Amino acid sequence: MMMRSADLDVLHEDNANEYWNRNEDFDLAVQLNFGHELINRFCRILEKWINHFLGVVVRITPMQQITDPKWSWHVGLNAAATEILNKLYNKELVEQEELEKVICLFRLDFVDEAAATQSQSGKPVYMAIAMNDQN
Repeated sequence: MMMRSADLDVLHEDNANEYWNRNEDFDLAVQLNFGHELINRFCRILEKWINHFLGVVVRITPMQQITDPKWSWHVGLNAAATEILNKLYNKELVEQEELEKVICLFRLDFVDEAAATQSQSGKPVYMAIAMNDQN
């Protein structure tokens, strides 16, 4: 199968006004690197989305790694992330090249503990986005 390529401009403050003229072109990318402001804004969007659809108030924080020995719940935000998180959770060997496919890692905490099941109360939910084999 032949891969298609696309040229994408990275959205930033200097070209943000161009978005409204190009939003249907789908040719702008967002840099979601840890430590950059856009990943924090993306977290606020995810929080609003969860609240809108589920009526649950959460706090989402970008992370660089999971070191929680009591890790009990995770959600891959795409299939590749689900596969990687499942392997990590089950303590399976994950090769470095597979770990490098993780684009973003997040911690979700319930602001209202009553919104979580009793067994999940007080525990975070880890979330990730990852590249697939075609990047």
